[in-house]
Amino acid sequence: MDRNLVLRRTLDAIAHLDAPEPPWTDVLHGMQQVIGGDSATFIMLERGSELLSFQQVNISAAAEREYTRHFCAHDILIPPTLGAAPGSWFDTHELFSSAFLSKNVYYADFMCRHGARQMLACILDQGPGRRGGLTVQRSSTGQSRRLLDSTPIRRVSQALRQGLARRDARAQLWLGGAESSFSAFGEAVLLLTPTGTVLRATAGTQ
Repeated sequence: MDRNLVLRRTLDAIAHLDAPEPPWTDVLHGMQQVIGGDSATFIMLERGSELLSFQQVNISAAAEREYTRHFCAHDILIPPTLGAAPGSWFDTHELFSSAFLSKNVYYADFMCRHGARQMLACILDQGPGRRGGLTVQRSSTGQSRRLLDSTPIRRVSQALRQGLARRDARAQLWLGGAESSFSAFGEAVLLLTPTGTVLRATAGTQ
């Protein structure tokens, strides 16, 4: 595999994250290859555990269903990465001891059962209400810190953060236009998650 070619293709896909239909499959396939893994996911959470977005490549339907319905609230990567600077990379085998992992329900009953014995995760969005990260899963464990600290990985991590920032800016611009249009007719805008969490509300909502 030509890693430089894979990196260029991945960066090109990331450059289009602010498109109306972002190329998440190409981005995640690229990150899976650049990092070296069997699958990859992008997850966005609201208020710690409410799932806003779940993008994936090479994740089985069963694993996705189990994560979104139950295991999201028990993800072992969430607590130790709270407050981490965007762009930081974490490795489950650096964060946790073998003894801890062998007894942990999330690791033993979810990760290992679905062939994800090691996870390498990059924090991409860290705010008071929202968190986002990209994770590459490996079916076998290995050393990764030198790779995660390398210049190519820092470059692609920065590009991911910038791509998501552009996407967020585009969304805010669209919402601002929608709010102005509805306001002109005396109407309000209320944006909710599927479980009812208020993401955005204009004057006049009750």
